[in-house]
Amino acid sequence: MKKKLPIYSAYGLFCIALVLLLIAGCENQSKRAARYNDAVVKIQSTVVVKLHELDSALNEGDLPVASFRLNDLVEEIDVGTEALTQLGAFEGDSVFQLAAMGLLDGYKRIAQNHYDRLISILALPDSLYTPDVQKEAFQIESEIHEDIHAINTQFNQSQRAFGKANRLVFQSR
Repeated sequence: MKKKLPIYSAYGLFCIALVLLLIAGCENQSKRAARYNDAVVKIQSTVVVKLHELDSALNEGDLPVASFRLNDLVEEIDVGTEALTQLGAFEGDSVFQLAAMGLLDGYKRIAQNHYDRLISILALPDSLYTPDVQKEAFQIESEIHEDIHAINTQFNQSQRAFGKANRLVFQSR
C-alpha cells in the first residue's frame, strides 16, 4: 500500500516550486535588464566623450578643432539615436528607451543651438568682441551647464526607476 502525501505537503511542494521558478525568472529578467542598461549607458558614454572633447577644444581656444568636434558630436548623437532605435524597448516597455532618446535629443539641441552660437561668438574678431558679447557668451555657457544638468537629472531618474522595476543595484560613483 502506497502512502499518499497529505494535501498540505503537496500544496507546499507546489508553492516552493512556484517560488523557485519565479525567483529564477526574476534573476533572468534582472540580468537582461542589466544588459539593456549597459547597452544604453555605452551609447550615452560615447556621446559624453564627444561632448568632453568639444569642451576641451573650447577651453583650449582652438575654434577650428571645436567646430570639428561639434560636427563629430552631432554625428555621434545621430549614431546613438539609431542604435537606441535598433535596441528597441525593453520587453515591451519603452519608457527607459524613450528617456535615453530624450537625453540624446537634449544633447543634440544643446549642440546645435548653444554650442554653435558659442563658437560663432568666440570666432568674432577682437574688435567686435564687446562686453555685451562677452556677457552673451557667459550666458550661453551658463545655459549649456543648466540644460545638461537638467537632462542628465531627468535621465538618471528614469534610469533609477528602470533599475528599481527590474531589481538592479547601481554602483555609486
